[in-house]
Amino acid sequence: MKKVCGACGRAFTPTAKARYRCGPCQTRYYTTYNRTQRDPLARAVYASGAYQRARREVLEGATHCAWCRRPVSEVGKLTAGHLRPIRQDLDMATDPAGMAPQCRGCQEREKYRR
Repeated sequence: MKKVCGACGRAFTPTAKARYRCGPCQTRYYTTYNRTQRDPLARAVYASGAYQRARREVLEGATHCAWCRRPVSEVGKLTAGHLRPIRQDLDMATDPAGMAPQCRGCQEREKYRR
C-alpha cells in the first residue's frame, strides 16, 4: 500500500523505519534531529569508536531479537539496544555486556516505555 510522503509529497511504500516519510526524507529528518535535538551525551556515545566496536560485537552472529525472540528473517535488521539507558549507567554505554540485539519494534517500545 502506497502512502504520500509528509515532507515532499511523493508516493512511497512504508517500511518499519520510514512510515510517514519516503527514504530520502526520513534520512534528512534523522540527520537534522541528531544534529539539533538529540542529547549531546547520547550523540557523543554513539559517535565513539568504543560504542561502534561494542555494537559490532553484539550484532555479530545475532540471529534473533533478545526481547521478542523473533528471528532476523522475520524482523529484518537488528540494532544493539542498551539494557539500561546510557544516562542511568554511562559506564555500560560502550560495554557489550550492557547491550543486546533488538528488533526495531522492541527498541521503540522500550524507548517510549521509559
